[in-house]
Amino acid sequence: MDELVVFLMREFGWSLEYTVNLVQTLPIKKLNALVRELRYQKAMDDYKQAANAAMVVACLSSSKQRRRSAKDIIGQPPRRIDSKETTQLRKAAEEQNIKLPKE
Repeated sequence: MDELVVFLMREFGWSLEYTVNLVQTLPIKKLNALVRELRYQKAMDDYKQAANAAMVVACLSSSKQRRRSAKDIIGQPPRRIDSKETTQLRKAAEEQNIKLPKE
């Protein structure tokens, strides 16, 4: 739990008292959803930075015979982990003809 508190404090800039109070009072499903989304967004930010560096490496390592891309060097971008609740909500939205963003 201490790691979670420090993680949230570092990413959001919250005070210790506020963060501890939030972690203790927030329902576990909402806390997990918050942490899951924060980790995804952080992974996307890290991927974007790595992609910039990988583009330079791809340019330097490409030749006429083999063209390399940033994805060849760092792989695919991170994807959201669909939880059971998210899947159920998506199915319910589709039944009601509500269009949701893909990612």
